[in-house]
Amino acid sequence: MRWYQDLSIRTKLQSIVMVTCAAALVVAAVLFTLYDRANFVREKTQDLIASAKMIGSNSTAALSFHDIRLAREILNALQAKPHVVNACIYDSDGTVFAKYSRSLNHVDSHLLRQTEKMEPQSSRGTWSCFQDIALHGDSIGSIYIEADLGDVSDRLSRLVMIDSLCWSVRWQSSLCCLPVCSAWFRNRSRVGEMAATFSAHENYSMRATKRSNDETGVLVDQFNGMLDRLQQRNVSLQLAHDGLEKSVAERTSYLNALIENSPVGILVLDSERLVKLCNPAFEKLFQYTRLEIVGKAFDGLISRRRLAIGDGGGFSAHG
Repeated sequence: MRWYQDLSIRTKLQSIVMVTCAAALVVAAVLFTLYDRANFVREKTQDLIASAKMIGSNSTAALSFHDIRLAREILNALQAKPHVVNACIYDSDGTVFAKYSRSLNHVDSHLLRQTEKMEPQSSRGTWSCFQDIALHGDSIGSIYIEADLGDVSDRLSRLVMIDSLCWSVRWQSSLCCLPVCSAWFRNRSRVGEMAATFSAHENYSMRATKRSNDETGVLVDQFNGMLDRLQQRNVSLQLAHDGLEKSVAERTSYLNALIENSPVGILVLDSERLVKLCNPAFEKLFQYTRLEIVGKAFDGLISRRRLAIGDGGGFSAHG
């Protein structure tokens, strides 16, 4: 995650917003899809149960009078429901009385006998239910209805398409809003730009513009306060520096006047023992001009003989 830590705050915030919105959209789409599928399956089950009860109620006369033709005609009404694939009416002994199949050439073998499962159930990609057929409170038979789950799959496919469309619209809207967000973040990052400019030019008169009273506004106030304190310290340092330079200049002027007017021969050397300065008394005493000895080595410049020459004058060398 080192690469993420090196990104700018604007990029991090944009990434967090984008990832959060994407995660929220995914969770919402999944939950909505699961809820819609469960709700649709429940409605499908209730519809099958209602159809079974209606057909069972209409089949009481056919079972009572053992009219197989009438029972088949009643079952053929299920053609109005395209996802019902099989149906069967059993008599009180559990023997097949009449059956219906949407595929005329295919009848499941389990339709030939009555099953003991009376609750709606799902198996092999189908949904089935059993209902008793009663007359005056006595059971005279039962009805079985089986439907495929093609409509559930179709609905799920449509939901996935809608989710994909929402994803596409969401990303397009994000791309459209990205320049606006970038401009907003850019306005909030003026402090960083001001800090970079200050570091480059050290202009203490710069001030960041406060645009809001949020955390960014507090940061701007603190940054401007820091610049105020730095400017005051810079002014104080400049005044102290100017005073120090003035004091040094005055002392240097006084020292130069003292050297120039001293009756003692004075020679000033640097750390490498090169002549930097000599006064008129030194020139008169040793018969050297300032131009002849400035910048030359002191060792060997003045012989012992010349050091011995003198008429009471003094000599001083400073390094």
